[in-house]
Amino acid sequence: MIIDLNSKSKFDRAPLPLWYDSKNGSKNFLNTLKSSGAVKTNAFTVDFESNVLTIGSREEENCNAEDAITLKVEIDTWTADFTTISVAGSNVSVGKKVNFALEQEDISGPYYEVNLFKSLAGNNKNCDTSLSACECSEDFKDFPALEFDFNGVIFTVEPRYYFSYNNGICTFRVSDSNQWTLGAPVFEEYLSIFDGDQGTATFYRYHEIKKEEIAQSVKEFMKEETTYESKLADDNKTEETDEGIDWSEIIYVIVAFIIICLFAKVFMKDSDDRTERYIEIDDD
Repeated sequence: MIIDLNSKSKFDRAPLPLWYDSKNGSKNFLNTLKSSGAVKTNAFTVDFESNVLTIGSREEENCNAEDAITLKVEIDTWTADFTTISVAGSNVSVGKKVNFALEQEDISGPYYEVNLFKSLAGNNKNCDTSLSACECSEDFKDFPALEFDFNGVIFTVEPRYYFSYNNGICTFRVSDSNQWTLGAPVFEEYLSIFDGDQGTATFYRYHEIKKEEIAQSVKEFMKEETTYESKLADDNKTEETDEGIDWSEIIYVIVAFIIICLFAKVFMKDSDDRTERYIEIDDD
């Protein structure tokens, strides 16, 4: 089942409750799909790059398994326990839960912790007093990542995603809430797969996927190039062989002609000598 997030049809505008009941005692959307046999897997893939939501499968065939970041999550709430949240080596929060929310436009967290994050991210930068925006360049140079440690599994949100950029100003896409919640900035950075059967959330950075696709394209191109060069070499070898045969025949003809000429010259010389001797004898 695939849902196009770009669709403008008024018939496609409705909330989609993407939560599971782990006991399968509810008639919510995802449980109903699985119990009715409409999907085989309690999983969905969120692809913001293509604006596609795929329900019932893990769409990761174009991803490198080594790039996967996999976390254990509570499937009823899509929350995970983190050890720390840190910025530039300094802790912002310790030992709490974070919720993944596809529908949320930003990242949110407790007031004090959010302000500490902004302060650390904007340290030694020219930021406004409310810590809502900083002067920056479009490459977000020198701004640190927001780092989550999930019991040894490191998950980061890069500044180009927790900021929005406009004409030299970076505005934080961060707000206050009761708990840490990761919304759109995360899904813009990562292809995300939530698997209710395994109780996991798996993330692949889009630029890593692109690198893999580019590497594969280069590999295929080089293979085609090698095949072409090999074929070209074989053709050249054939041409050289053919040309060699032609030249040998020409050389053979030339050499034969020279030999004939030499024989003819020698024969004519002997004939002249014999004629001269014959004349001389006659004169005598």
